[in-house]
Amino acid sequence: MKPQEQAKHWIERYSFILDTETTGLEDDAEACEISIITTEGEVLFDEIIKPSKPIGRTAMGIHGIRNMDIKDKAGIEAHADVLRAFLENQTIVVYNAAYDKRIIENTFKAAGLEPPKNVTWQCAMLAYAEWRGVRNPRRRGWRWHKLTDAMEHHGLAFSGMEHRALPDAKATLQLMKLMAGGSSLSCLINEKPRVHAAGLEGERSPEPTSAIDETPPLPPQAPPPEQDKILGYPKWEWAIAAIILFGILIFILAG
Repeated sequence: MKPQEQAKHWIERYSFILDTETTGLEDDAEACEISIITTEGEVLFDEIIKPSKPIGRTAMGIHGIRNMDIKDKAGIEAHADVLRAFLENQTIVVYNAAYDKRIIENTFKAAGLEPPKNVTWQCAMLAYAEWRGVRNPRRRGWRWHKLTDAMEHHGLAFSGMEHRALPDAKATLQLMKLMAGGSSLSCLINEKPRVHAAGLEGERSPEPTSAIDETPPLPPQAPPPEQDKILGYPKWEWAIAAIILFGILIFILAG
């Protein structure tokens, strides 16, 4: 299935979109924030989760969630049933699905819980990579792009601070609509969004690929007419000076 068809399929079948923020990048990292939204933008779940381990400094520097922010929060045990209800037997779209799938499983297992079953994980990052169509010279296939890079490339804005679960989930939805050929993206803004990194490969493209972002240039305006001057002074000042001098000359001659 082509990326455009895939994105349409995700949206039409009412898939859910998930994003997590984590304790770190290690293999056993856990979630410290989980958000789930629908493809209509409805927020189903958005909670900071207390993991079984502290948040690492590197992770804190990315998402800004501190250990003091999670000390009084509930662990995954308090949210497990709700999360299972949203995830099990559902299609879940994630930007980098393999990573978030592992994070969800780690978080449940660290608490001695069975992870959600029968989840169909779908990766928006891989679909977007193919849709954008930049070849990766280091390996066969398409170049992957960080979410912040993808948003910046198309002039799209995060609905909050990037690298937080809910704004990232909403950003994934924007890219899905873009790939599906949608023409109404409510989060477009004129100013350039904040971006922490250009992309996994440092790739840059000088022109956006989305026609949605293109704004017709304003027609050129004629420059304002310059004031007539003589030796740097306006003509009317010279005229007044001439009248005064002429009056003085008449006065002298008459005397």
